[in-house]
Amino acid sequence: MASKVLWADKALSDRETIFESNDKVSGLSYAKSEDAKIKRAVSTVKRNNKVGRNDLDERGYLYVLPKRYKILYRLTEEYIFIERVFY
Repeated sequence: MASKVLWADKALSDRETIFESNDKVSGLSYAKSEDAKIKRAVSTVKRNNKVGRNDLDERGYLYVLPKRYKILYRLTEEYIFIERVFY
């Protein structure tokens, strides 16, 4: 089971864009709260590598969080690559 998480540059950019958007629209506290949801979701993927569905995107697993975000990731023997974070 893969246990080390690596973030693609695009995923880091996605996360930053989401944070900035949430900060602008709803304030810093909300932006931090939403970013914490993304972090918890990645922790869930780390604990259970196959929590996402692998039939929705040919690039890997898609973990759909309740109500809002999706995390696209792929697995190797050693790593979990977070490819994208989006609405």
